[in-house]
Amino acid sequence: MNKEDILSEITKLAQLAMSPREIEIILDINQGSIYLNLRTNNGHEYAKAYLKGKYILEAELNKSILNLAKQGSGPAQTMAKKLIEQQNAKEVDFE
Repeated sequence: MNKEDILSEITKLAQLAMSPREIEIILDINQGSIYLNLRTNNGHEYAKAYLKGKYILEAELNKSILNLAKQGSGPAQTMAKKLIEQQNAKEVDFE
């Protein structure tokens, strides 16, 4: 696999809620190559690809929760309120 294929696979596997260690094993890449770069926050391509997949998964789940909340699901409405609170808390970090 070339580098672009590896990055794409890391993103896809992260979207399936696989851990960095599991992805490293599945793709047969150096142990710690994703995890250590996440911990050191040095912007390594593998870490960025992992985070991209993780955030896409979060966004998809949030979309599902919000759609269910709009349809009247009580549990989803409770979760939606928490999502909005989390979003507001994150916005404070930018002020």
